[in-house]
Amino acid sequence: MCWSWRILKQVVQFSGLSALVLIISCTSATYEYQFDDVDTERTPSREANIRNGIAELDAYIVRQISRRVTPGAAVSIVYDDEVLYQKAYNQSVHRPYAVLSFTKTFTALAVLQLAEAGKLRLEDRADQLLGATLEADRYRDRPITVRHLLTHTSGIPDSGPLKKLNLYPAPYIPEQNHPAGDRFQYSNPGYRLLGMIVEKRSGQSIQSYITENLVRPLEMSNTRFSVRSNGASGMVSSVADLANYVELYINRGRFRDRQIISEKHFYELFTTPTKKASCPYAEHRGIAWRVQTYEDRVLLMNHAALGLGVGGMIQIYPEHKIGFVFLSNPPTYNDHRYLSFYKELRDRLNGFAANVGEMDFRAGTGTPCALHTVPW
Repeated sequence: MCWSWRILKQVVQFSGLSALVLIISCTSATYEYQFDDVDTERTPSREANIRNGIAELDAYIVRQISRRVTPGAAVSIVYDDEVLYQKAYNQSVHRPYAVLSFTKTFTALAVLQLAEAGKLRLEDRADQLLGATLEADRYRDRPITVRHLLTHTSGIPDSGPLKKLNLYPAPYIPEQNHPAGDRFQYSNPGYRLLGMIVEKRSGQSIQSYITENLVRPLEMSNTRFSVRSNGASGMVSSVADLANYVELYINRGRFRDRQIISEKHFYELFTTPTKKASCPYAEHRGIAWRVQTYEDRVLLMNHAALGLGVGGMIQIYPEHKIGFVFLSNPPTYNDHRYLSFYKELRDRLNGFAANVGEMDFRAGTGTPCALHTVPW
């Protein structure tokens, strides 16, 4: 379903700065966000905010480690192409972690690179790319597209009754439980299908493609794949390597002297086929990332890595060129003490970014509307 928007220019105020937002016509209800050029000059007040913010974050993490909320952790803070702070607690910043769902963000970039190369389109039908029927019979009139898989809006759930695809080797996926594009529903199987699409359109395994086109150009020397990796999970990386990955996002698709993905396709990350929220402070699931916006400007993009023995997040404020990587090794991520720590850390990162970026609005001060994402 598509809500078509006329082309218009809208100037909004945020942090005392003007932003140009371009709303374009669409075929799948996409809404394109553009960023303003925000001042990142290291003024004395900004330097003081950086020093104080890092000291407070460090003290907070030390307290949680001493309370044994998690045995260890590691963090990187990036600002305007500089790693401001990188520290490990009871481990090394180069310690390899199974980064679980961070893998999805790499798969998404791989798909966008292939779209940029003309090897697929985001509105292509996934069944035609794969050569297998994905839709349930009752939803055949709403074909699943590549964009639906990227934004977790395919209708294929994370679990449920399985159907066998007519491929070789024959994978099983949960039966679709609502029409494509109807609503958000987190889907690991959807990203495994995207991994298969990357393989079919590139002629390489998903592991080889990501290594050659993302990991090596980003100089992530301590990043690799596990033997059971796929498009949804399986990467192994460190906070030191992921700091390089963050640079790609704060530079709108560029890492140092390399354009990893064009700005045009970088902005696709913030689009969704679900209806745009009408409230000032909103959250939606873009391509892979959960995205928070205020007054039609992107505040932050966030992705979690939560599973057995791993708790992590990447949180980036792309317009303000601030990014964080956090990884830790709790025995279980869904312990109430750990989840409280995780959520409070996320709020503290919002406060740090608001102070350093000198933002008028701080994410986390209220509940965003249109919550097209998972509760954590």
